[in-house]
Amino acid sequence: MWRYLPKKRHKFFLIGAIVLMVLGFGLLAILDQTGLLNIAHHSKARSLSEIKSSQILRVATLNNSTSYFIYKGRPMGFHHDLAERFCEDQDLKCEFYICQGYDDALKMVQEGKADLIAMDLTPTPKRKHHLRFTSPIGVSQSVVVQRKKENSAHFISKIEQLDDQEIHVQIGTIFKDDLHKIKRKQDIDLEIIESDEGMESLIQMVAQGTISFTVCDERLARANATFEDNIDISMQLSKPLPLAWAVDKNADSLEVLVNSWLKKIKKSKKLKTLEQKYFNTQKNSFYTDEQNLVLRSGQLCEFDSLIKLNAVRMGWDWRILAAIIYHESRFNPKAESWAGAQGLMQLMPNTGQNFGLKSPFDPKQNIKAGTSLLIALQKKFSQHGIQGLELQKFTVAAFHSGYGHVSDAIQLAEIYHVNTKIWTHHVDSFMIRKSHAKYYRQKNVKYGYSRGYQTVRYVDDVFNLYHHYQNLVEL
Repeated sequence: MWRYLPKKRHKFFLIGAIVLMVLGFGLLAILDQTGLLNIAHHSKARSLSEIKSSQILRVATLNNSTSYFIYKGRPMGFHHDLAERFCEDQDLKCEFYICQGYDDALKMVQEGKADLIAMDLTPTPKRKHHLRFTSPIGVSQSVVVQRKKENSAHFISKIEQLDDQEIHVQIGTIFKDDLHKIKRKQDIDLEIIESDEGMESLIQMVAQGTISFTVCDERLARANATFEDNIDISMQLSKPLPLAWAVDKNADSLEVLVNSWLKKIKKSKKLKTLEQKYFNTQKNSFYTDEQNLVLRSGQLCEFDSLIKLNAVRMGWDWRILAAIIYHESRFNPKAESWAGAQGLMQLMPNTGQNFGLKSPFDPKQNIKAGTSLLIALQKKFSQHGIQGLELQKFTVAAFHSGYGHVSDAIQLAEIYHVNTKIWTHHVDSFMIRKSHAKYYRQKNVKYGYSRGYQTVRYVDDVFNLYHHYQNLVEL
């Protein structure tokens, strides 16, 4: 046809064709941005009837202190517990899959590998193109995390005071854009440093004084403030925004079911109970409170005879066992932690039952079961060839955080050619690193994120107290 057209018309026809192609591609881009192209996209999401038939709900979540973590061998976390309760009420089993962030979770849903994303998500217009969001499960806003005024040389109370400051943010988060908007609006010279570290690692770096400022979601900041008593999170950077779970764009039946269930638990105050547990309950008081360290008539406590009897079973100096019990419960047989650990040795219910504990607040039963757990842990580490005082330190570390987390630290130490049979300044350094994504996301690390620095501090505290007991009471 082309050769029969006059040259002039040939030229206009070609230009017109190019214009139509450009407009066509532009229209496709607009449709893609609005999500209209997704209508014809074949969804791999399972239907609600398929989920119920399988009796399994696959949940994508994060490995952090608000979503999912392992404490004393037990999975916990706000979103973990909430998803578990939902599944229990629907006669489903929860299967959790750890993802690296929102993009990873979205991919899992789109590929049909997960049915529900259970983490703090803000329903933005862009995200709504790909997902359906449930009714809100909370609200949050971005906040500045800094050391408390009495511990900081750079404490700020106004946004304009960020002028000439450095602020670290996790790479790939929305906080960099938020801070750039503030820079332009306030006309301040603020250096924004993106980091590969996770938000919780950055918060710990602030608490330790390594960096001065970071920015994160208020809920995550609140959860970490229950562990770190020297951080300030009062300075807000954004307005409160709703937080929700999400499902595939085509999973409308599952969305309706989750929303109906959320409406019920909000009325029953179960959601408030979980929020109180994970975002408001102070979790570090057992490690900072040094009161009650009083000797009476040459005794440490009224349970000295029980402690001595059980220490013989282990072949340990009874004063080490006493130091563990003090740090767990302050010798209070009725103690119960935020996580549900009970009695003198703060045993989790399932763990206690595994060692024959029927009455967790009975001193005799509790110390016996706790000692049995220590014996089992000691046996596991002795199989690694660990001996003497080092064996005791590894055992105490595992009593605090669970065998799995300490085993992960041993694996990491082996990878980096560090002596795996020595705790102090060797394996303990990798226990600390288990709070950093670079380490807890490695393939050989099975138990993921851990506040390993707390475990290291716990071991140090127990053995420091043991040395005091050696000076004060006889063997």
